[in-house]
Amino acid sequence: MGLKFQIKAARAQLEEIDIAGLTVLDVGCGTGAISFLALERGAAQVTCGDISSLMLKSGEQKASSLGFSPDKISFQELDAQCLPYSDNSFDVVMTGMTMGLIPDQNLAISEMVRVCRPGGLVCVGAHGPEHYWEAVDAFFRTVPKRYVLGYRLEYWPQSEKALRKIMTRCRLQSLRFKRVLWRNVFPSGSEAFDFFAPSPPHSGMPNFLETKSVLSSKKPVGITWTKELLR
Repeated sequence: MGLKFQIKAARAQLEEIDIAGLTVLDVGCGTGAISFLALERGAAQVTCGDISSLMLKSGEQKASSLGFSPDKISFQELDAQCLPYSDNSFDVVMTGMTMGLIPDQNLAISEMVRVCRPGGLVCVGAHGPEHYWEAVDAFFRTVPKRYVLGYRLEYWPQSEKALRKIMTRCRLQSLRFKRVLWRNVFPSGSEAFDFFAPSPPHSGMPNFLETKSVLSSKKPVGITWTKELLR
């Protein structure tokens, strides 16, 4: 489910951008959704960077299965707030749906600007303020709060005005914003549950709750009980 959203958002993000023949850095690449699309659109070379080694390993496997050669795409473990590259290293620096997971968005965008060449492009795809809101709201209404206190939700809780302010502060010019909206309709509540269950902030929660219940009650608890609890 998450990958489908990422690909859909990546296509919208790159829709009107000409990156043919350019070098690209994908910050917070995940498993490579934007990177692969950039290569398909003619990018000369793409560097995939992420703080998660597991994500990068999956991205490398996907790149190999898709037939992308190492001279076209490379993978680098990195911190978005301290990019390991010299100034003016890339023609295009982009990130998709990662801002809500970075503690200091100002610093991250500032780093993206630093490693982008003068006259280049910095492209940020960000969740809207109400991204996943219905699922998030339902989740917190049904799950015991003591198990999720302090849990960080994966969404970008900022307005376009706030994002514009950050970009202006980072000395970006010729700013352009595009808002994309789509809705998902489900025939029933159970199908909606099955759709969102693997996604943040629900990822891993059924197993987590099951483990907590076993530890507290010392009785075996099945997944059916866990699903009923979350429903």
